[in-house]
Amino acid sequence: MPAAGLNVDLDYLLPEQWAARVHKPSPEMRLMWAVMQSAIEALHKGLPDSKLGKSIADEAAQWILEDNPHWPYSFVCICAELGLEPLAVRKALSARGLLTWDMVMRSKVRHWT
Repeated sequence: MPAAGLNVDLDYLLPEQWAARVHKPSPEMRLMWAVMQSAIEALHKGLPDSKLGKSIADEAAQWILEDNPHWPYSFVCICAELGLEPLAVRKALSARGLLTWDMVMRSKVRHWT
């Protein structure tokens, strides 16, 4: 899934590779990338059937599904700063089984398509 302006593929891009694509990324941009990476890792680690893993994954899913443009480190704001389309990221996570319908139903957010 290429990101607008960055030519980024989330499947194969490491943070170091992303940083190399952006001319001197600011500390804030590096933090945003780390927050995004942490949420995706939480979804991945939450797949095994453990109560704690499910709770962590649900919290990450809630953050990803929330459309809050007023919080600087919300999913949609971070996507905008990184040049990613929020819906495309959500669909990619869903297609890979990392963002499941159960997570959507457990979240407070009921719309994301």
